[in-house]
Amino acid sequence: MLFIHTADLHLGSPLKTAGNLSPELQEILQKAAYTSFERIVNTAIEHDVDFMLISGDVYDNDSRSVAANRFFADQMERLEEKDIPVFIIYGNHDPLSENTELFKLPDNVKIFDSAEPEIFEAVDKRGRTAARIIGQSYRTPSETRKMHQNFSLPDDGLLNIGMLHTALDASANIHVPCSLEELKNIPNIHYWALGHIHKPQIVSQSLPAAAYPGIPQGRDMGEQGIRGFLLIEADSTSISKIHFIPTSSIIWVVREISIDNQEDLDDISDLEELIINASNELKENTILLSHDSLQLKSLNYSPEGYIVRWIITGRGSIHERVLEGREEETAHHFELVLRENLDMQKPFIWTESVRINTHRPMPSLEELVEKDEIISMLVDFCSRVEKEPELKKKALDLVGSVWHKPQNESRNSIEAVHLTEEKFQYLLKLARDTAVEHILKERDRIEDSQNIF
Repeated sequence: MLFIHTADLHLGSPLKTAGNLSPELQEILQKAAYTSFERIVNTAIEHDVDFMLISGDVYDNDSRSVAANRFFADQMERLEEKDIPVFIIYGNHDPLSENTELFKLPDNVKIFDSAEPEIFEAVDKRGRTAARIIGQSYRTPSETRKMHQNFSLPDDGLLNIGMLHTALDASANIHVPCSLEELKNIPNIHYWALGHIHKPQIVSQSLPAAAYPGIPQGRDMGEQGIRGFLLIEADSTSISKIHFIPTSSIIWVVREISIDNQEDLDDISDLEELIINASNELKENTILLSHDSLQLKSLNYSPEGYIVRWIITGRGSIHERVLEGREEETAHHFELVLRENLDMQKPFIWTESVRINTHRPMPSLEELVEKDEIISMLVDFCSRVEKEPELKKKALDLVGSVWHKPQNESRNSIEAVHLTEEKFQYLLKLARDTAVEHILKERDRIEDSQNIF
């Protein structure tokens, strides 16, 4: 058995970036969400899948349009022609109370009700029941019901699939509050087809398997990397393989370029060359932009382009000689030059912005720790925060209180604002280095003022 699991199409939702794009690039961005879903449908037809699952947010409540509805209906008709059924739950961006299909959908499309869980059976190409699917659509944008608690399926040799649009956050009071453990405790379900989280990830490999396909096309810097859907192989009672298939025609990238140990950087021209070289490496290593828990099935994938935020970091003499005090002006210069030089390539690279976060050279941290008691205490404390659970929890609580955004502000993806371990480590290191630099600067200031007299 072979089926597709996708979610969070957000058809009609625009991709927006800074700068004056050419008409050609504007058209690519405008069509990107549609292109990604068309690729999903193409794959369904090429692989002759048994059925397709769409786990919520077909549309975007802020960008609902006649064009998006017409496009979706057309794609459903393509699948009907190939006898491929489609099972859909609606999510917080297209709840049933606010969701009116503007065009009649073909009979192969089955939409789950919002009043209570509903069960459909998927029939394979030979006319036999291949899987049983249970799900429930959102009634309103803020869905507080723990609808999964009413999911009940028999154990009779059929593959049982649960469809749910949830953040897997049991403490949240919206978006179907639940935990992975709660889903695992519901009997007789072999696969949880989840939606709502825009980052593709397999959250459970063991029975029952559970996964998010993520958004097929990232829309902003909060949705970086290759995006796509899941092509799933299964037998009668288990999932055998989960393949991630890339679909995003545009890849959003935050690329950091360090001036550390770059003593041959003399001027802005040298920095320009450094960024140009990084752009070439980006195109050569697209595969590295995939997500950790997933491996691409299609290694021949090539996007139409990249939208990149370049962040120049590190410490070096060029900061004092060239950049210090001119960061904003220099960043603007880089943006203009990079857009002019890279946007006509294929695949194109469009510079969303350039940010300069460089600093003057500083003695090695090891040397400072060895010679300076105060800095040694500071570095030791940061190390303890990283390693001791109680201290780390306090730090996470403090940072989290200002890091997370209100959950009702739903345009930005959850992954963009979630305080991951990687982001926490970055913030901890940044805080440590900033504190050390301030200590050194203040000592220099005091020493300079004393020298006046």
